[in-house]
Amino acid sequence: MTTSIPDSLRTVLEQTQAEPHPVAALRSSRALFKQVSDWQARMVVGAIETGATWEEVGEALGTTRQAAWARFRGAEGTEPRSTSAAEVKAVSQEVKEQLRDFQVKLKDFEEKWRDRQADLKNKFRELERGRREERKQLHDEMRSIQSSLRDKIQAQREPPSR
Repeated sequence: MTTSIPDSLRTVLEQTQAEPHPVAALRSSRALFKQVSDWQARMVVGAIETGATWEEVGEALGTTRQAAWARFRGAEGTEPRSTSAAEVKAVSQEVKEQLRDFQVKLKDFEEKWRDRQADLKNKFRELERGRREERKQLHDEMRSIQSSLRDKIQAQREPPSR
């Protein structure tokens, strides 16, 4: 794969630039666009052949991997190689193992979450119990103060004994 500009592309570019009339130059630009597209497709093939992913190709082109694949999937050299039954079985086994590992992690997470939730409920109950006790103490203190004030007011209303 070469990234240098192909001679055919240079020729069409020069022809497009040499067109004196804008409409003729526009018409010539179609051939220029075709040459650039072909060159770009060859670069994509080279990138894929050297191990680039469609995600990397899409990013390099300023698009998504899906859009890059849809545009260049027919370019020679971009078709995926056939996969053997043994490779499919190995990948399938790996996926199953990863899924089992994930299920174990999920189960552990759920168990820890339930434990934490139970702890929080217990702490809430303790806080609520403490709030009720403190409120009862404040009510008792208020009643005591009220009673004391009543007694003082009552004592002031009674005439002094002589």
